[in-house]
Amino acid sequence: MAAAGGGLFFYAPLAAWADVVPAPDGTASSTAVSVGSSSQPIATVSTTNAQASSTGASSGATVVSVGGQPVLSTGGQSNTANGSSSSGSRLSTGQVGPASAAVAPYDASSSAGGGSSKSASDAAVATGNVGGANGIDAAVVDSHSKATYQGSQTGGSSAGETSTCGACVQAGGPGGLDLQVLYADAFSNGTGNVWLVSVNGNRIGTSTDGTAAVCTALNLQNLLNLDCLHVGGGVGYANSHVASGSLGGATGLPFGAFTAQAGQGSVGTLGVLPAGAPAASAAAPATPNAAAAPGASPALATAPAGESTPAGPAGSLPFTGAPVGFLAAVAAALLGLGAVTVRLARHLVPGFLG
Repeated sequence: MAAAGGGLFFYAPLAAWADVVPAPDGTASSTAVSVGSSSQPIATVSTTNAQASSTGASSGATVVSVGGQPVLSTGGQSNTANGSSSSGSRLSTGQVGPASAAVAPYDASSSAGGGSSKSASDAAVATGNVGGANGIDAAVVDSHSKATYQGSQTGGSSAGETSTCGACVQAGGPGGLDLQVLYADAFSNGTGNVWLVSVNGNRIGTSTDGTAAVCTALNLQNLLNLDCLHVGGGVGYANSHVASGSLGGATGLPFGAFTAQAGQGSVGTLGVLPAGAPAASAAAPATPNAAAAPGASPALATAPAGESTPAGPAGSLPFTGAPVGFLAAVAAALLGLGAVTVRLARHLVPGFLG
């Protein structure tokens, strides 16, 4: 028994090391407009995705796709396996005086090293800037996704975040106009946001102000199944959408408008709720978007604090190895019990162990 206790004490750290499980992948994806199922869409507009894990990272961006393929070379992929990245546009003016503009710009990048990885992707129907940082910056029907993974001896951490917007305009720099129309975002800490219109952080048509009830009233049996301004999530994942539904009833042709999903691990597909079904509880709105750099798409909203319990600090997984302290205490108890047993045996049985 004493030997068993000593062995348990010796092997406890080794068992803890062997049982550590890496953090799940960080994932994110968003789509401005989609027709067809999420697994095999017929057509999409402004779709991005990002994934980061212990083995590498990948991302993709497509402005317009039909049958899962970019139209007119308006999309590309990136992954760390071959070091590739992809970017382009159908038309880019470059900087012409104080203005610049691009039609169907997209960008996908990924990198890895030192046990960490990250990826990011952007797509938009059009972007433009006039006047630099304090001028007017705009993006029309855009999508952004990014994912990160940080490895460590205790399992590491991962995160994903994404947003999509029908029209995002910033004018006059950080203290000027911040306009967002048809906006949705999601964060892997379990929070998300959605609204019809936001002007300098004043939001109209959110997941919590009752506007979604108007959408529900539009449902028509066997004709239109519609769910609007939905935010759902839990530990390690979140999803949101401005609108999702199907034509021809619950089993008809699916569609989505401004949908976002992020998570730690595999991101589930966006489900279409049956007519009259209750929506998941909504998260409170995030803080207003930070000002975007000149020529860049507006930044993601800051994730709100305290909406739900993340998987661990900074989105990390809880420790998954053996409980070293507990095993050490058990080993010590077994050692003590073994010593007492040997002394009793020697007293009761002469000649025990010599």
